[in-house]
Amino acid sequence: MMVTITVTTDRDVQMLRQFLQREIRRRDTDAQKNGIHHRFNAEAGMAGWDWLQCFRGRFPGLVMRKPQGLSIDRAIAINRSDIQGYFDLLFETLSSNQLLDKPGHIYNVDESGFQLNPRVEKVIADKGSPSVYQMTCGEKGETITTIACCNAEGYFLPPVCVFKGKNNKPEWEDALPNGSRFFMNDKSGYVNSNIFIDWLREHFNPRKPNGKVLLLLDGYISHITDSDMLELAETNGVILFCLPPLTSYSPWIAVSSSL
Repeated sequence: MMVTITVTTDRDVQMLRQFLQREIRRRDTDAQKNGIHHRFNAEAGMAGWDWLQCFRGRFPGLVMRKPQGLSIDRAIAINRSDIQGYFDLLFETLSSNQLLDKPGHIYNVDESGFQLNPRVEKVIADKGSPSVYQMTCGEKGETITTIACCNAEGYFLPPVCVFKGKNNKPEWEDALPNGSRFFMNDKSGYVNSNIFIDWLREHFNPRKPNGKVLLLLDGYISHITDSDMLELAETNGVILFCLPPLTSYSPWIAVSSSL
């Protein structure tokens, strides 16, 4: 009989690991008692490769995967109690502001950085050539930031790009979707408090529907520490709601079924 095991949380992983260890010890003990030749390593508490292959055959829902690195802070942040508390507060906020049945009034905003110089590809050159080049717009990549925002209905606002510099050139917007904007930052191509205020006042507010809206965003310092930005949001009926810290990278929403 084939059984599929679904592993969704850290607790499930720990329980599966403990089950495998108990299973290995039990089979090792049973084999020794019955005088059956086996390849279990009693000292290491590990089974052989053949047993692993048979085990995977019995549970086709398990696969071998290379894990991604996860810092301790992020691992601690993803826990059921904190995430459940977040969803409880989100549900309360949506209910108290009559937004549960208004997906067009629920927005999410985030920014992503991009390198202007893409990574060069391999080329064919003479063996032993001391200098092999490929033309790029600059020798060092420069980072720009794109601010993206959409609501729960799937409506996307035109993107906003942040460039390093002082002077904006209108022709930069020629190939962008209608309504897209460029904001300039004289120190870097990243978002700061002033740029986020400009985005909220000049780009978001004119496009949001009438009435209150909920704007989901991460707790980046440029989003939540400026008093002028908080006042602007309150004046225009924008409820700023931060995601739990150190969790926006992960599909942590799967741990809660409250919504």
